[in-house]
Amino acid sequence: MRDECAKMALVKQILTEKYGFDCHAYSDDFISRRVRKRLDAMALTDTDHLSSQLLINEELAVEVMQDFQVSVTRMFRNTKFFLALRKDIIPVLRTYPYLRIWVAGCATGEEVYSLAIILHEEGLLKQSQIYATDISRKALDTAREGVYSNEKIRQYSSAYQKAGGKASLADYYTSSYGSVMMASLLKEKIVFASHNMISDASFNTMQLILCRNTLIYFTAETQQQVIQNFSQSLCNDGFLGLGRSETLMHLPVKKDFTNFKKEVKLYRKGSEEILRAGE
Repeated sequence: MRDECAKMALVKQILTEKYGFDCHAYSDDFISRRVRKRLDAMALTDTDHLSSQLLINEELAVEVMQDFQVSVTRMFRNTKFFLALRKDIIPVLRTYPYLRIWVAGCATGEEVYSLAIILHEEGLLKQSQIYATDISRKALDTAREGVYSNEKIRQYSSAYQKAGGKASLADYYTSSYGSVMMASLLKEKIVFASHNMISDASFNTMQLILCRNTLIYFTAETQQQVIQNFSQSLCNDGFLGLGRSETLMHLPVKKDFTNFKKEVKLYRKGSEEILRAGE
């Protein structure tokens, strides 16, 4: 039997050359976990069997490619981050006449609506435009609809309060038949769009970019490429928010940023010297 690394390499080669999906941007560990999960779902015992099927079954290839498109998210995930966003970032954002905000890798939209709620409560939503992007069209469809289960919303209500919520989460949705739909006042300030943060260019100048819990699945080289794109997309002194397990400190692009709130992975574009000179 061939070495498992060689088998995984064949899966990546098929997806890249036959279907145009560059999974080389993802870490080997992440790909191995996703492929093993797919093997279990298909009751297959060997990666070669999957490769053989990928060569002749385009529908399966689409499913496997979607396996790499992680769509795990929650409203107000990591409440300390959203509390810091409300207390430390919002006062700076108030100084801009108009806000452009990018939520990259928005998945099914829960984080986007969390951000919109905070902007509304802080009086900034009307002067904001939120761009919410993801590579998964299926996830974007869910995000655009803004429909979530009552069970999930009950879990999110506690997180909303811990993140400094000023009202009730129920003020921002309507409930019907076991599900809730997020309020139109939030949706009208959000543009959902397909975007590949690995290969697609930046598309506007932003004051704030959130890309949380996505970079951890990429190789260091791809992380550098993505963060460089974010740096080019941010205005001077703009903010970048990452996930709890993510950091810029091992990347060359770290020179473009200063730790603003280290404990919650909030960064600001510019060196400390430049930022102090602008105060």
